[in-house]
Amino acid sequence: MLTDSAAAAFETAGGTRPAIIFECAGRAHRPSYLDAADEVCEVGLRRRNESGEHEFTVSAEDFDLFAAHFVPPAVDEALEVVLRRQ
Repeated sequence: MLTDSAAAAFETAGGTRPAIIFECAGRAHRPSYLDAADEVCEVGLRRRNESGEHEFTVSAEDFDLFAAHFVPPAVDEALEVVLRRQ
């Protein structure tokens, strides 16, 4: 839970920087970004779905919807991104 001052800082920033929540909490946030072609991601997703080891599956249609709206992390988001290339 955010403290009152942390919540105020988040509201002041307009909630536009995802990292601000972690900054206010005094924690590091290092999201991973997989830089790979959609085809590579689709193969991995299909394998994961077929394994049955994950609690839910993602359809090809859902993947296409997500991919259509995905924008890589930008420098102004102030995130320490872990880049993984495929």
